[in-house]
Amino acid sequence: MSKTPEELCKEWCKENLDIATHAYCYRAVNLSFLAGHQAAAPKWISVKDRLPEMKNRMSEDVLILDEYGQMSVEPFEIVNNEIVVDWGEAGTRPLSDFTHWMPLPEPPKEEG
Repeated sequence: MSKTPEELCKEWCKENLDIATHAYCYRAVNLSFLAGHQAAAPKWISVKDRLPEMKNRMSEDVLILDEYGQMSVEPFEIVNNEIVVDWGEAGTRPLSDFTHWMPLPEPPKEEG
């Protein structure tokens, strides 16, 4: 049985919490626990359903899940009239390599 994006994120991030981006991923998925009643957890959105809003040929940073269960915080970009993601050393990857995305939660507010 295949795992949900939430299960993949939790599993992957538990093994990689020393990497700041992936610790952020873990917190994003568990936002409802961390923030209590103040905020609802973001939900994964299929790239088949919709993409984040593009401004100046680029979206804001979002949490992106690829077809192999790898995650990163990156924007979607339009390059040569195609939607791609800059995947670091792997170079740009086409939209077809990705299954889901979710908006990043607001950072915690410091209590004054």
